[in-house]
Amino acid sequence: MQLTERQEDVERINSVGIIIMACMIALQLFVFVGTLIASPGYLLPFLKNPLGLGMLVTACLWEALGIWFATRPASPKVAALKWFLVQTLCVAPVFLAPMLGPAIITIVQALGPPH
Repeated sequence: MQLTERQEDVERINSVGIIIMACMIALQLFVFVGTLIASPGYLLPFLKNPLGLGMLVTACLWEALGIWFATRPASPKVAALKWFLVQTLCVAPVFLAPMLGPAIITIVQALGPPH
């Protein structure tokens, strides 16, 4: 079966999207492990706190949902938009969770329980 020019464009967009997503996930792991090794005192309280673990698990499930969505077929008109949305709305939060999560845990602990 011969692909039309538009189908080839969608295939190219999907290939580039997969490569970008794989690089971002590898970068997430690199930064997370690097931070854990370089400054364990920054991430360990986050990982020991139930709220922090919940944030991390939720972010990973959100990323998995985004990866599932990204692998669904799309029309040529929305293929690039689909990849952009997946990268910004589903992959980026997992990148930010371990970096911003410890600050959120610190703020929540400093505020104490609600009155």
